Amino acid sequence: MNERENDDFKVVVGEYFKKQRLTKNYTQDDIAHALDLSDRWVQKFVSGEIDISLSRFEQIAHLLDVPYYTIHTYFQEYAFSTYQDRVNAVNDRKARKKK
Repeated sequence: MNERENDDFKVVVGEYFKKQRLTKNYTQDDIAHALDLSDRWVQKFVSGEIDISLSRFEQIAHLLDVPYYTIHTYFQEYAFSTYQDRVNAVNDRKARKKK
């Protein structure tokens, strides 16, 4: 992943669900068909190009047997990491201004 992708939660979630889909040996077409979506919609979701509703997110999680606590933990780790990166950036800027 490039720097933008590392800082975009939609991309992080899409990659996670892609890994789950591959683990279950589902194709993007399988997901699209099961949820009455287009293949392109699934591609956009995986690449982080679209915002999705919580209900659609829940449908995908259920289809791939991803428990809520896994998503919650994954989000907390991402949010903490992103928050820490931002705190560090602010502290670095402050340190440079003092010089």
